[in-house]
Amino acid sequence: MSQQNVSKLKELLFEREAQELDELRQRLDILSRDQHASSDVGLRERSALAQRMDDLAERTGSDAQLQRSVARVLDGAVRDAETVNHNELSQALAPMVRRTFRAELKSEVTQDELASTLYPKIGDMIRRFVASAMRDMMETINRRLEGGLTKNRFVLKLRSIATGRSMAELALADTQRFTVDELYLIRRGSGELINHWSRSRGHDDIAHGQGSNRDTVISAFLTAITSFAEEAFATDRSSLRSLDLDDHRIYLRASPVHLLAAKCSGTAATAVEQILDEELLTLLGAHQRTESTLTANDAKPSPSETARALERISADFSQRIEQRIGDSEADLRNDRGGLRPLKIMAVLFGLPLLLYAGWQTYRSFETRRVQALVNTALDGMPELSGYPVKADVAPGAGAIWVSGLVPSPQIRAELLARIRAAAPGVAVSETIGALPSTDVRSAVERAALQRAMDFAKRRLEALTPEFANSAAKVDAGPERAAIDSVVVASSEALSVLGAASTGADRASLNASLHRALERLRAALRQIGEFSGKTPAQSVAAAASLPATPEDSANDLAATADLLALQVSALEHARVVRPLERRNADLEARLDAMVKEVAALKIEPTPREALANFLKSHAIFFANGVEFRDPAQTKEIIDGIVQLARRTDLLVRVVGYTDESGDPKRNQTLSQQRAETVSEELVVRGLPRNRLVAVGRGTTMDVSPRSGSKTANRRVEFEVGFPGEEGGTP
Repeated sequence: MSQQNVSKLKELLFEREAQELDELRQRLDILSRDQHASSDVGLRERSALAQRMDDLAERTGSDAQLQRSVARVLDGAVRDAETVNHNELSQALAPMVRRTFRAELKSEVTQDELASTLYPKIGDMIRRFVASAMRDMMETINRRLEGGLTKNRFVLKLRSIATGRSMAELALADTQRFTVDELYLIRRGSGELINHWSRSRGHDDIAHGQGSNRDTVISAFLTAITSFAEEAFATDRSSLRSLDLDDHRIYLRASPVHLLAAKCSGTAATAVEQILDEELLTLLGAHQRTESTLTANDAKPSPSETARALERISADFSQRIEQRIGDSEADLRNDRGGLRPLKIMAVLFGLPLLLYAGWQTYRSFETRRVQALVNTALDGMPELSGYPVKADVAPGAGAIWVSGLVPSPQIRAELLARIRAAAPGVAVSETIGALPSTDVRSAVERAALQRAMDFAKRRLEALTPEFANSAAKVDAGPERAAIDSVVVASSEALSVLGAASTGADRASLNASLHRALERLRAALRQIGEFSGKTPAQSVAAAASLPATPEDSANDLAATADLLALQVSALEHARVVRPLERRNADLEARLDAMVKEVAALKIEPTPREALANFLKSHAIFFANGVEFRDPAQTKEIIDGIVQLARRTDLLVRVVGYTDESGDPKRNQTLSQQRAETVSEELVVRGLPRNRLVAVGRGTTMDVSPRSGSKTANRRVEFEVGFPGEEGGTP
């Protein structure tokens, strides 16, 4: 590091300390000049200065102290300098960092460490790049092969037979055929575009002179990169001869004045590159001669005249070079041995093969056309959905084979008719299986009708004898005539059901069932006049006739059931009616007797009065032996004492509890409640020997409720048996 850089670094790092030292030095100078200053202020300043000098001496007194202080100062100074004087600090440190880095790179130890650290990452990058490049190359080759094989497949096949080369090789060679796409003539040094020729544009669209912006940029780029290559490889006396792009290669040839760039596609062999070199040099010479001719005798041709002359030279160059390259490749192909007999065979059999190929193409077209028509015919039959039907057209549409399975013979006939209409004149052969003709709907209807008729027949078979028995029990009269009409209608309906068949015409069957149903309904209306008909029965008797035989059979069974109810009601009325009249007479007589007894006003005996009072009263408890209603309890106890004094009956006091709590405790609590009420009776004057206190726990609940308001927490009263003893045992 130079002395100037070191000084600069010291100024940046110790700027603050240098300022403090300068201030201290100035103040000491002032104090030294003022030797007579003896005031208190001067003393304090000298004391403060001395203290600061001592602090500095403490920080820098020894080498170790100085090293620590410098380290702290350097840290802070570098941070401050980075913030305040970033550019100056960078300029001061940059030379030292560069020399240090170069020295480290020259060290073998550092090189080994860098290689060991970067090798895995660089190796992985190279591996990925190579894999990507190989993948791109294979995709490009595949695209070219697919493009070549797809187009002119028949021609490639003939060329493969004639040349002995595979179709893939020929297709790839076609995609790699060498062509000149664009030519750029550029003036060296300035990069001026003199002429640009492109195969993809017409003569009127050629860009002359400076050309378009794109052409100008390309010419400048080619000039710059050529100049760079010449300067970079000047010692080797090498020049840039080609540039590789994705699908193109730019060949560069230069003269002292001009630079010629030819943008070409395809692959050029060694002999082709030699032709390209010769023609590029020839083209450069032709351009120079053309310019000399146009400017001879100080002539000044117009830009369009110059452009047309250069354009003719470029077009002639492109045609000439492609012609020479084509001749060269033809010579290379002709030089292959063992191929001439095959070429002769290709010439001899080429025309027959071509005719055969045309015939096969027509046959294939006709086959596809007829197959499309047949497929359309199949798609137009939704009945075939889910059935495996297949129609194959023979090559050349000479015949059609149809196979598979269809739902019914009718659909098979319709299918064949559609195919024959779609392809008239083509023979149709078929191996089509047809499912047996089954009408599921009619089968279901017949089964439902059979079930309804069987059910109605069973009901009538069971009820007709009952109707006859009921008629035998009734004496002659209108009621007997009504029951006899039921028997006749039921028998006729049974005969109709027995003779009916589910296979018969549904309309005629339903008509016969209607006649039987009408007779049953007429019998129902007749017997209803004597038995008393319900609204539902009235509606059934007047309902309209069913529309289907199944409903008619079901209505026959339902009407028969209604008749059974009516006949049963008639029998019941015939038997019960006298009993009902007798019962009504007895009830009237009983009511009269009750009225007579009430008119006599017979008072109950004391024993009856006590018994009635005990049965109709009870005392209820809230919790434990606490009365729920003390006032009501007092009235009941007073009433019992008053009535009991008029008799000598024994009174049994029975206590109860609800189900809450332990059964043993409930038994004890019920006994305590009975004894509590007994004590109240004794207190009010009833002898103890006429009382019996009994606890029955939860044996007789009278309420589903529980809690303090339940009726199960009570005491009831009973009249004692004769001979039963009271009092305390």
